[in-house]
Amino acid sequence: MAQALAANPLTESPPTTDKRLKKSSTSLEPIVLTDIYNDECNIAIWQRHLDDTFLTSLATFVKGGGKLTAARQLSSDSAEAYIRTLADGQPFAPQLHAYIAELVDMFICLFEANTIGFRLSTLDKAMCPRFHVDRVPCRLVTTFVGPGSQWLEHDNTDRTMLGHKSGALTDDHSGLYRTAQDIQTLETGDVAILKGELWQGNENAGIVHRSPPVSSNQPRVVMTLDLID
Repeated sequence: MAQALAANPLTESPPTTDKRLKKSSTSLEPIVLTDIYNDECNIAIWQRHLDDTFLTSLATFVKGGGKLTAARQLSSDSAEAYIRTLADGQPFAPQLHAYIAELVDMFICLFEANTIGFRLSTLDKAMCPRFHVDRVPCRLVTTFVGPGSQWLEHDNTDRTMLGHKSGALTDDHSGLYRTAQDIQTLETGDVAILKGELWQGNENAGIVHRSPPVSSNQPRVVMTLDLID
C-alpha cells in the first residue's frame, strides 16, 4: 500500500488578495493523498471505510469513559512496536493497530521522512474551535470516533478575517465565509492531508480548518501525524 503512495521528496467569492488556484482533491482510493504534491491542492482526502464492528467496539469503549491518549515521535524502526502498546487488551486493539500502522507507513513513505510526530487523542470539546491555518508544512488528520475536522475551500474564504484579524467577531459573523453551507466536514474514517503555511510556495494559502463542535456525550478519537525530519 505504501509503495502506491511513493512520490518525489517534499520540496462571487469573498474578497481575497491571493488569486492562486487552490482546491481540494477527494477519492475513495488512497493514491489521492499524493495529490498534496500538486501546487493547486491544499487538502487531499481519502474517503476511507472503517470496519463496522471496530467502530462499534471503539465507540462503546469511549462512551463508557475509556480514553486513548498518546503523543510520541516515531521512526520507521520504532513505530510498529510502539503502536502495538496502544489500547492493550481491548477487543478493538488489533484493528486499531493495523489502521494506525498503515497510515504511519504511508506518511513516512510519501514524504520520505525519518521521524514523524504521532498524536492520538480522545476529546470531549473542540481543541481548536476557531478556523485557523497551521504553521507546518502539512499534517495528516483522521477521526476514528465522532465527527471529522471542518474546513473551507480557499475561494470561499476571506483570509483577512482569520483569527485576531476579525476583532471580537466570531467566525460566523466576521465574513470569513459566506454561509454555513461553505463549511466542509470530514467523515469518520476519512484520511486528510492538510497543506500548511510552511509548505514551500504555499504561503498565505494553508488550508483553513477547525475542530468540529462536540459535546461531552459525543467524544471524538482523533489521530494526527506531523513531519519532523
